[in-house]
Amino acid sequence: MGLTAGSGLGIVAGLIGRGGGSFVVPLLYIAGLEAKAAAATSAFVVTASGISSFTSHLATAADPNWRIWLATVFAVLLGSQLGSRLMAGRMKSHALKQVFGWVLLAVAALIIIKDVILG
Repeated sequence: MGLTAGSGLGIVAGLIGRGGGSFVVPLLYIAGLEAKAAAATSAFVVTASGISSFTSHLATAADPNWRIWLATVFAVLLGSQLGSRLMAGRMKSHALKQVFGWVLLAVAALIIIKDVILG
């Protein structure tokens, strides 16, 4: 299941330009991992996928805006440190599942509004 699902998710994530966390966490949870372990594993997978995608895009003539890129890297590093400290010390698995579900619903709503309604 890991190799097949991981390969499929990698292809989909690469096609839509996402790290894949919104796909990996539910898959890992369905596979039997606790919510915190699934989120931690996903963070590692998303990092590897992001680095792979970034280097691939650079190699194929991408021209990133380096100021925005550096600001984003800084924000991600800061946010990931704050988030991991919160999850490790205070957040319970049940609360994490609820937060993740609400975030997925919000992202789905934004995509529907942006791409379907506003077209």
